[in-house]
Amino acid sequence: MPEGLLEALPPGQHPPVRAELTLLGQAVERAFEDPDRRAIAQQADFQGIGGVRRP
Repeated sequence: MPEGLLEALPPGQHPPVRAELTLLGQAVERAFEDPDRRAIAQQADFQGIGGVRRP
């Protein structure tokens, strides 16, 4: 969802969204030591249910 905000908002409102994305990324780095779990946690969840999107 935050990535979608960058597409929807005017450029002047991008900095706070980017700051939140940075904080989210840092939280994922701290919370998931295992690289495989971290990779899953970094994937966007478009449905909001924690599942991985499949092609």
